[in-house]
Amino acid sequence: MHADMVGLTLWRVILSSADGWVQVSIEDDGRGFNPEEISKKQGFGVRSMQGRAETIGGFFEVNSAPAKGPG
Repeated sequence: MHADMVGLTLWRVILSSADGWVQVSIEDDGRGFNPEEISKKQGFGVRSMQGRAETIGGFFEVNSAPAKGPG
């Protein structure tokens, strides 16, 4: 388990498709973070997911804020 997931009590993964596109949505009640601060950290999790999506012609978006989980 990732250290930032400690205390997580609710999470949901939604997989849907339409018009040849696949959408994966992940929601949780975590503590949230500032997406603009990602580039200042050493970790590569979110940046890696974004790169993988772009490699296959997809899009990657994070909706989060400190003290507000991504869901």
